[in-house]
Amino acid sequence: MDKRVFRIDEGCYIIYTGQSSADNAAFLRIGTSPKVSSNIQRHIRYIAVNDAAAVDINMEKNDIKFMPPGNIKYICSQQNHIDLFTRLQENGVNTNSFGIRSPSPDMDNISRVEFKKHFFTIFYDNKNIKIVTNEEVFFDLFEARIDKLNKVNDLPRLENLIKQLDALNAECRTKPKFITPTPGVIKPTDKLSAFIIQDDLFTPLTAGMFEITKITGNVATVLFTNAQRFTVGRPMTLSLLNHADKVVQTNGLITEGTVIESQVMYKFLCNIQFADKNALALFSQFFMKVIS
Repeated sequence: MDKRVFRIDEGCYIIYTGQSSADNAAFLRIGTSPKVSSNIQRHIRYIAVNDAAAVDINMEKNDIKFMPPGNIKYICSQQNHIDLFTRLQENGVNTNSFGIRSPSPDMDNISRVEFKKHFFTIFYDNKNIKIVTNEEVFFDLFEARIDKLNKVNDLPRLENLIKQLDALNAECRTKPKFITPTPGVIKPTDKLSAFIIQDDLFTPLTAGMFEITKITGNVATVLFTNAQRFTVGRPMTLSLLNHADKVVQTNGLITEGTVIESQVMYKFLCNIQFADKNALALFSQFFMKVIS
């Protein structure tokens, strides 16, 4: 079974749909289980429901109370939406803030109902669920239920991943003392974005997934996390844009790589050489603005 899938028991699967430690709360749940702790529930944003009648409504009510209000998104058909929300409301749950993703009306038996960073969910009329990313099916509910080689409880592995993602997210939001504000570098009207690129892989630099760990001369040492596996020891490019116009493009080298969770998340360290102190100051202030 794909490492992004965490089997809790026969009735519950939790799937990581994020791309970096910035997405430390980007888990999808299928089914319910008393083994899922309140801390895990707080990291779940998506709940796929293929059969509202089969949902243990008391357990569902208990689980969602730990999820941040306004961030709960159910993925289900219109009829399952009606049936599930009716049952929740009858049990005292206010569903007004819950998000819903319904099947697309232009598809018959298969419907794309959720799309986030190359992930989407497919529902079948026989109540099967498939999770797809980059046009690859990496989870099939029916196959998972009959796969006798994958009956392991992945709860400890899931708890460890969440712990590491939370720690990295917090670390990458800490303001380093060695970076001091440089007035006038970034204007109020500027709209900056930055990307790390290596061959055909690229990742946007967002809050909670990268940090500047050291500055030596015009070289910045940058830590970043990603679900894609970049190659250690090979050159990379940093591209900094303002309103989609390239303002800084410079090269660097990925020097270290660490496996956070095999096939799920990796941590990298790279040294980036800037042409001058102005370019370095712009990137440094971009980082400070991102985490502020």
